[in-house]
Amino acid sequence: MAIAPSSSASPMLQVPVASFRRIVSPHDNSDRRTYLAVVNVFDIPDLSSWRRINVRDARETGRVPREIRQSLENSPDMFFYRNRGLLLSVASAALNTETNRVDLQLSDPDRHGLGDGGHTYTVIRSYCDGKDRSALQPTQQAHVRVEILEGFTTEELRDIVEARNTSNQVRDQSLAELAHEFDKLKLSLAGQPYAELVAYKEYEIYEGADGPRPKPIDVRDIVALLSVFDRDHYGEASHPVFAYSQKATALKHFRTYPASYEKILPLAKDILCLWDTIHLHLPEWYKTAKAAQGQGAKFGRITGIDRGNVQLYFLSQAVTGDTAIIPDALKYPILAALRALLEEDAGRWIWGKGIDPFEALESGLGPQLADVVLSNYLEMRSPNRLGKASAVWDQCYNKAQIWYLKRT
Repeated sequence: MAIAPSSSASPMLQVPVASFRRIVSPHDNSDRRTYLAVVNVFDIPDLSSWRRINVRDARETGRVPREIRQSLENSPDMFFYRNRGLLLSVASAALNTETNRVDLQLSDPDRHGLGDGGHTYTVIRSYCDGKDRSALQPTQQAHVRVEILEGFTTEELRDIVEARNTSNQVRDQSLAELAHEFDKLKLSLAGQPYAELVAYKEYEIYEGADGPRPKPIDVRDIVALLSVFDRDHYGEASHPVFAYSQKATALKHFRTYPASYEKILPLAKDILCLWDTIHLHLPEWYKTAKAAQGQGAKFGRITGIDRGNVQLYFLSQAVTGDTAIIPDALKYPILAALRALLEEDAGRWIWGKGIDPFEALESGLGPQLADVVLSNYLEMRSPNRLGKASAVWDQCYNKAQIWYLKRT
């Protein structure tokens, strides 16, 4: 039997309950209340339109969902005791004693909906869709606890959701998404073919050609790429090496200095395309650099360069062949060097003197930077060591800075 439908267009949910009571707290006020309901899993309403405040999309596979499903199937009478249940935020909750139903009013997707228990909710939906309720005895039907928060502000709810999810090791990007800290980044990428493929939460899905799939672009990677252009905090003598080696640190930097990233966001589309452009052209830049030195280049024989199939989402292009796989460590110092081409204009960063960074790379800067990176790499023979080597970032930055000064 399918779960009772509801939608954001009809935000009044009428939920049958086995029991319902208010949990009184000394900290309640005229708006803020807490209730506890015991609900048959078949009576859990459709909350698919009310998932925004949940910090991550739920998986249907993995250890936790599997254990929830097994409990529903094998021990429905114990499910209530074993499962933590659902956390639901609403505008108001009221028990209709005649029908023994609770009327739940939802109105604001940023405040109301499922706040915790996403795995439980997803597994319950899947389980109930595949069962005939009428064929089950009452003792064979599981119940789940539903904690209902009424009248909490957006800020209060944000803190509650963050605290409730601490034990599940929710990633910082999920909490940043809940706090709308990525909104301006989303606007800067709006309309791009990859915009809907960016996962702003820990686990986020989209409807692909073959059905639901995890979004392939992690927002932390985007933040890391933007971080190497933070001229407010890094210049010719210091470099944000953490962008390569510590994505969590890059995200923390983003959350700590939002004004600095706002200055970078007008260039976000260029920066992401530059990242894929470096991947696409690095083999030929290296070949050009070695040819200028009277030497041959065997890019495909370098350790870490490998055959494969890589999707360059920011260029909407696939790369296949012997040199398709290139370690990120080789690309970060090159991208970061382009920070030397920036000038400040009206509180934002622009490409100085109207320089096109793509043309700059193609007109000679690309081979110079490729030579710096690959020469060091052949000595170090370790991608991770190279990516963390401030001296390599410094050499690349100096090359770009000299190139820029000669042309302005």
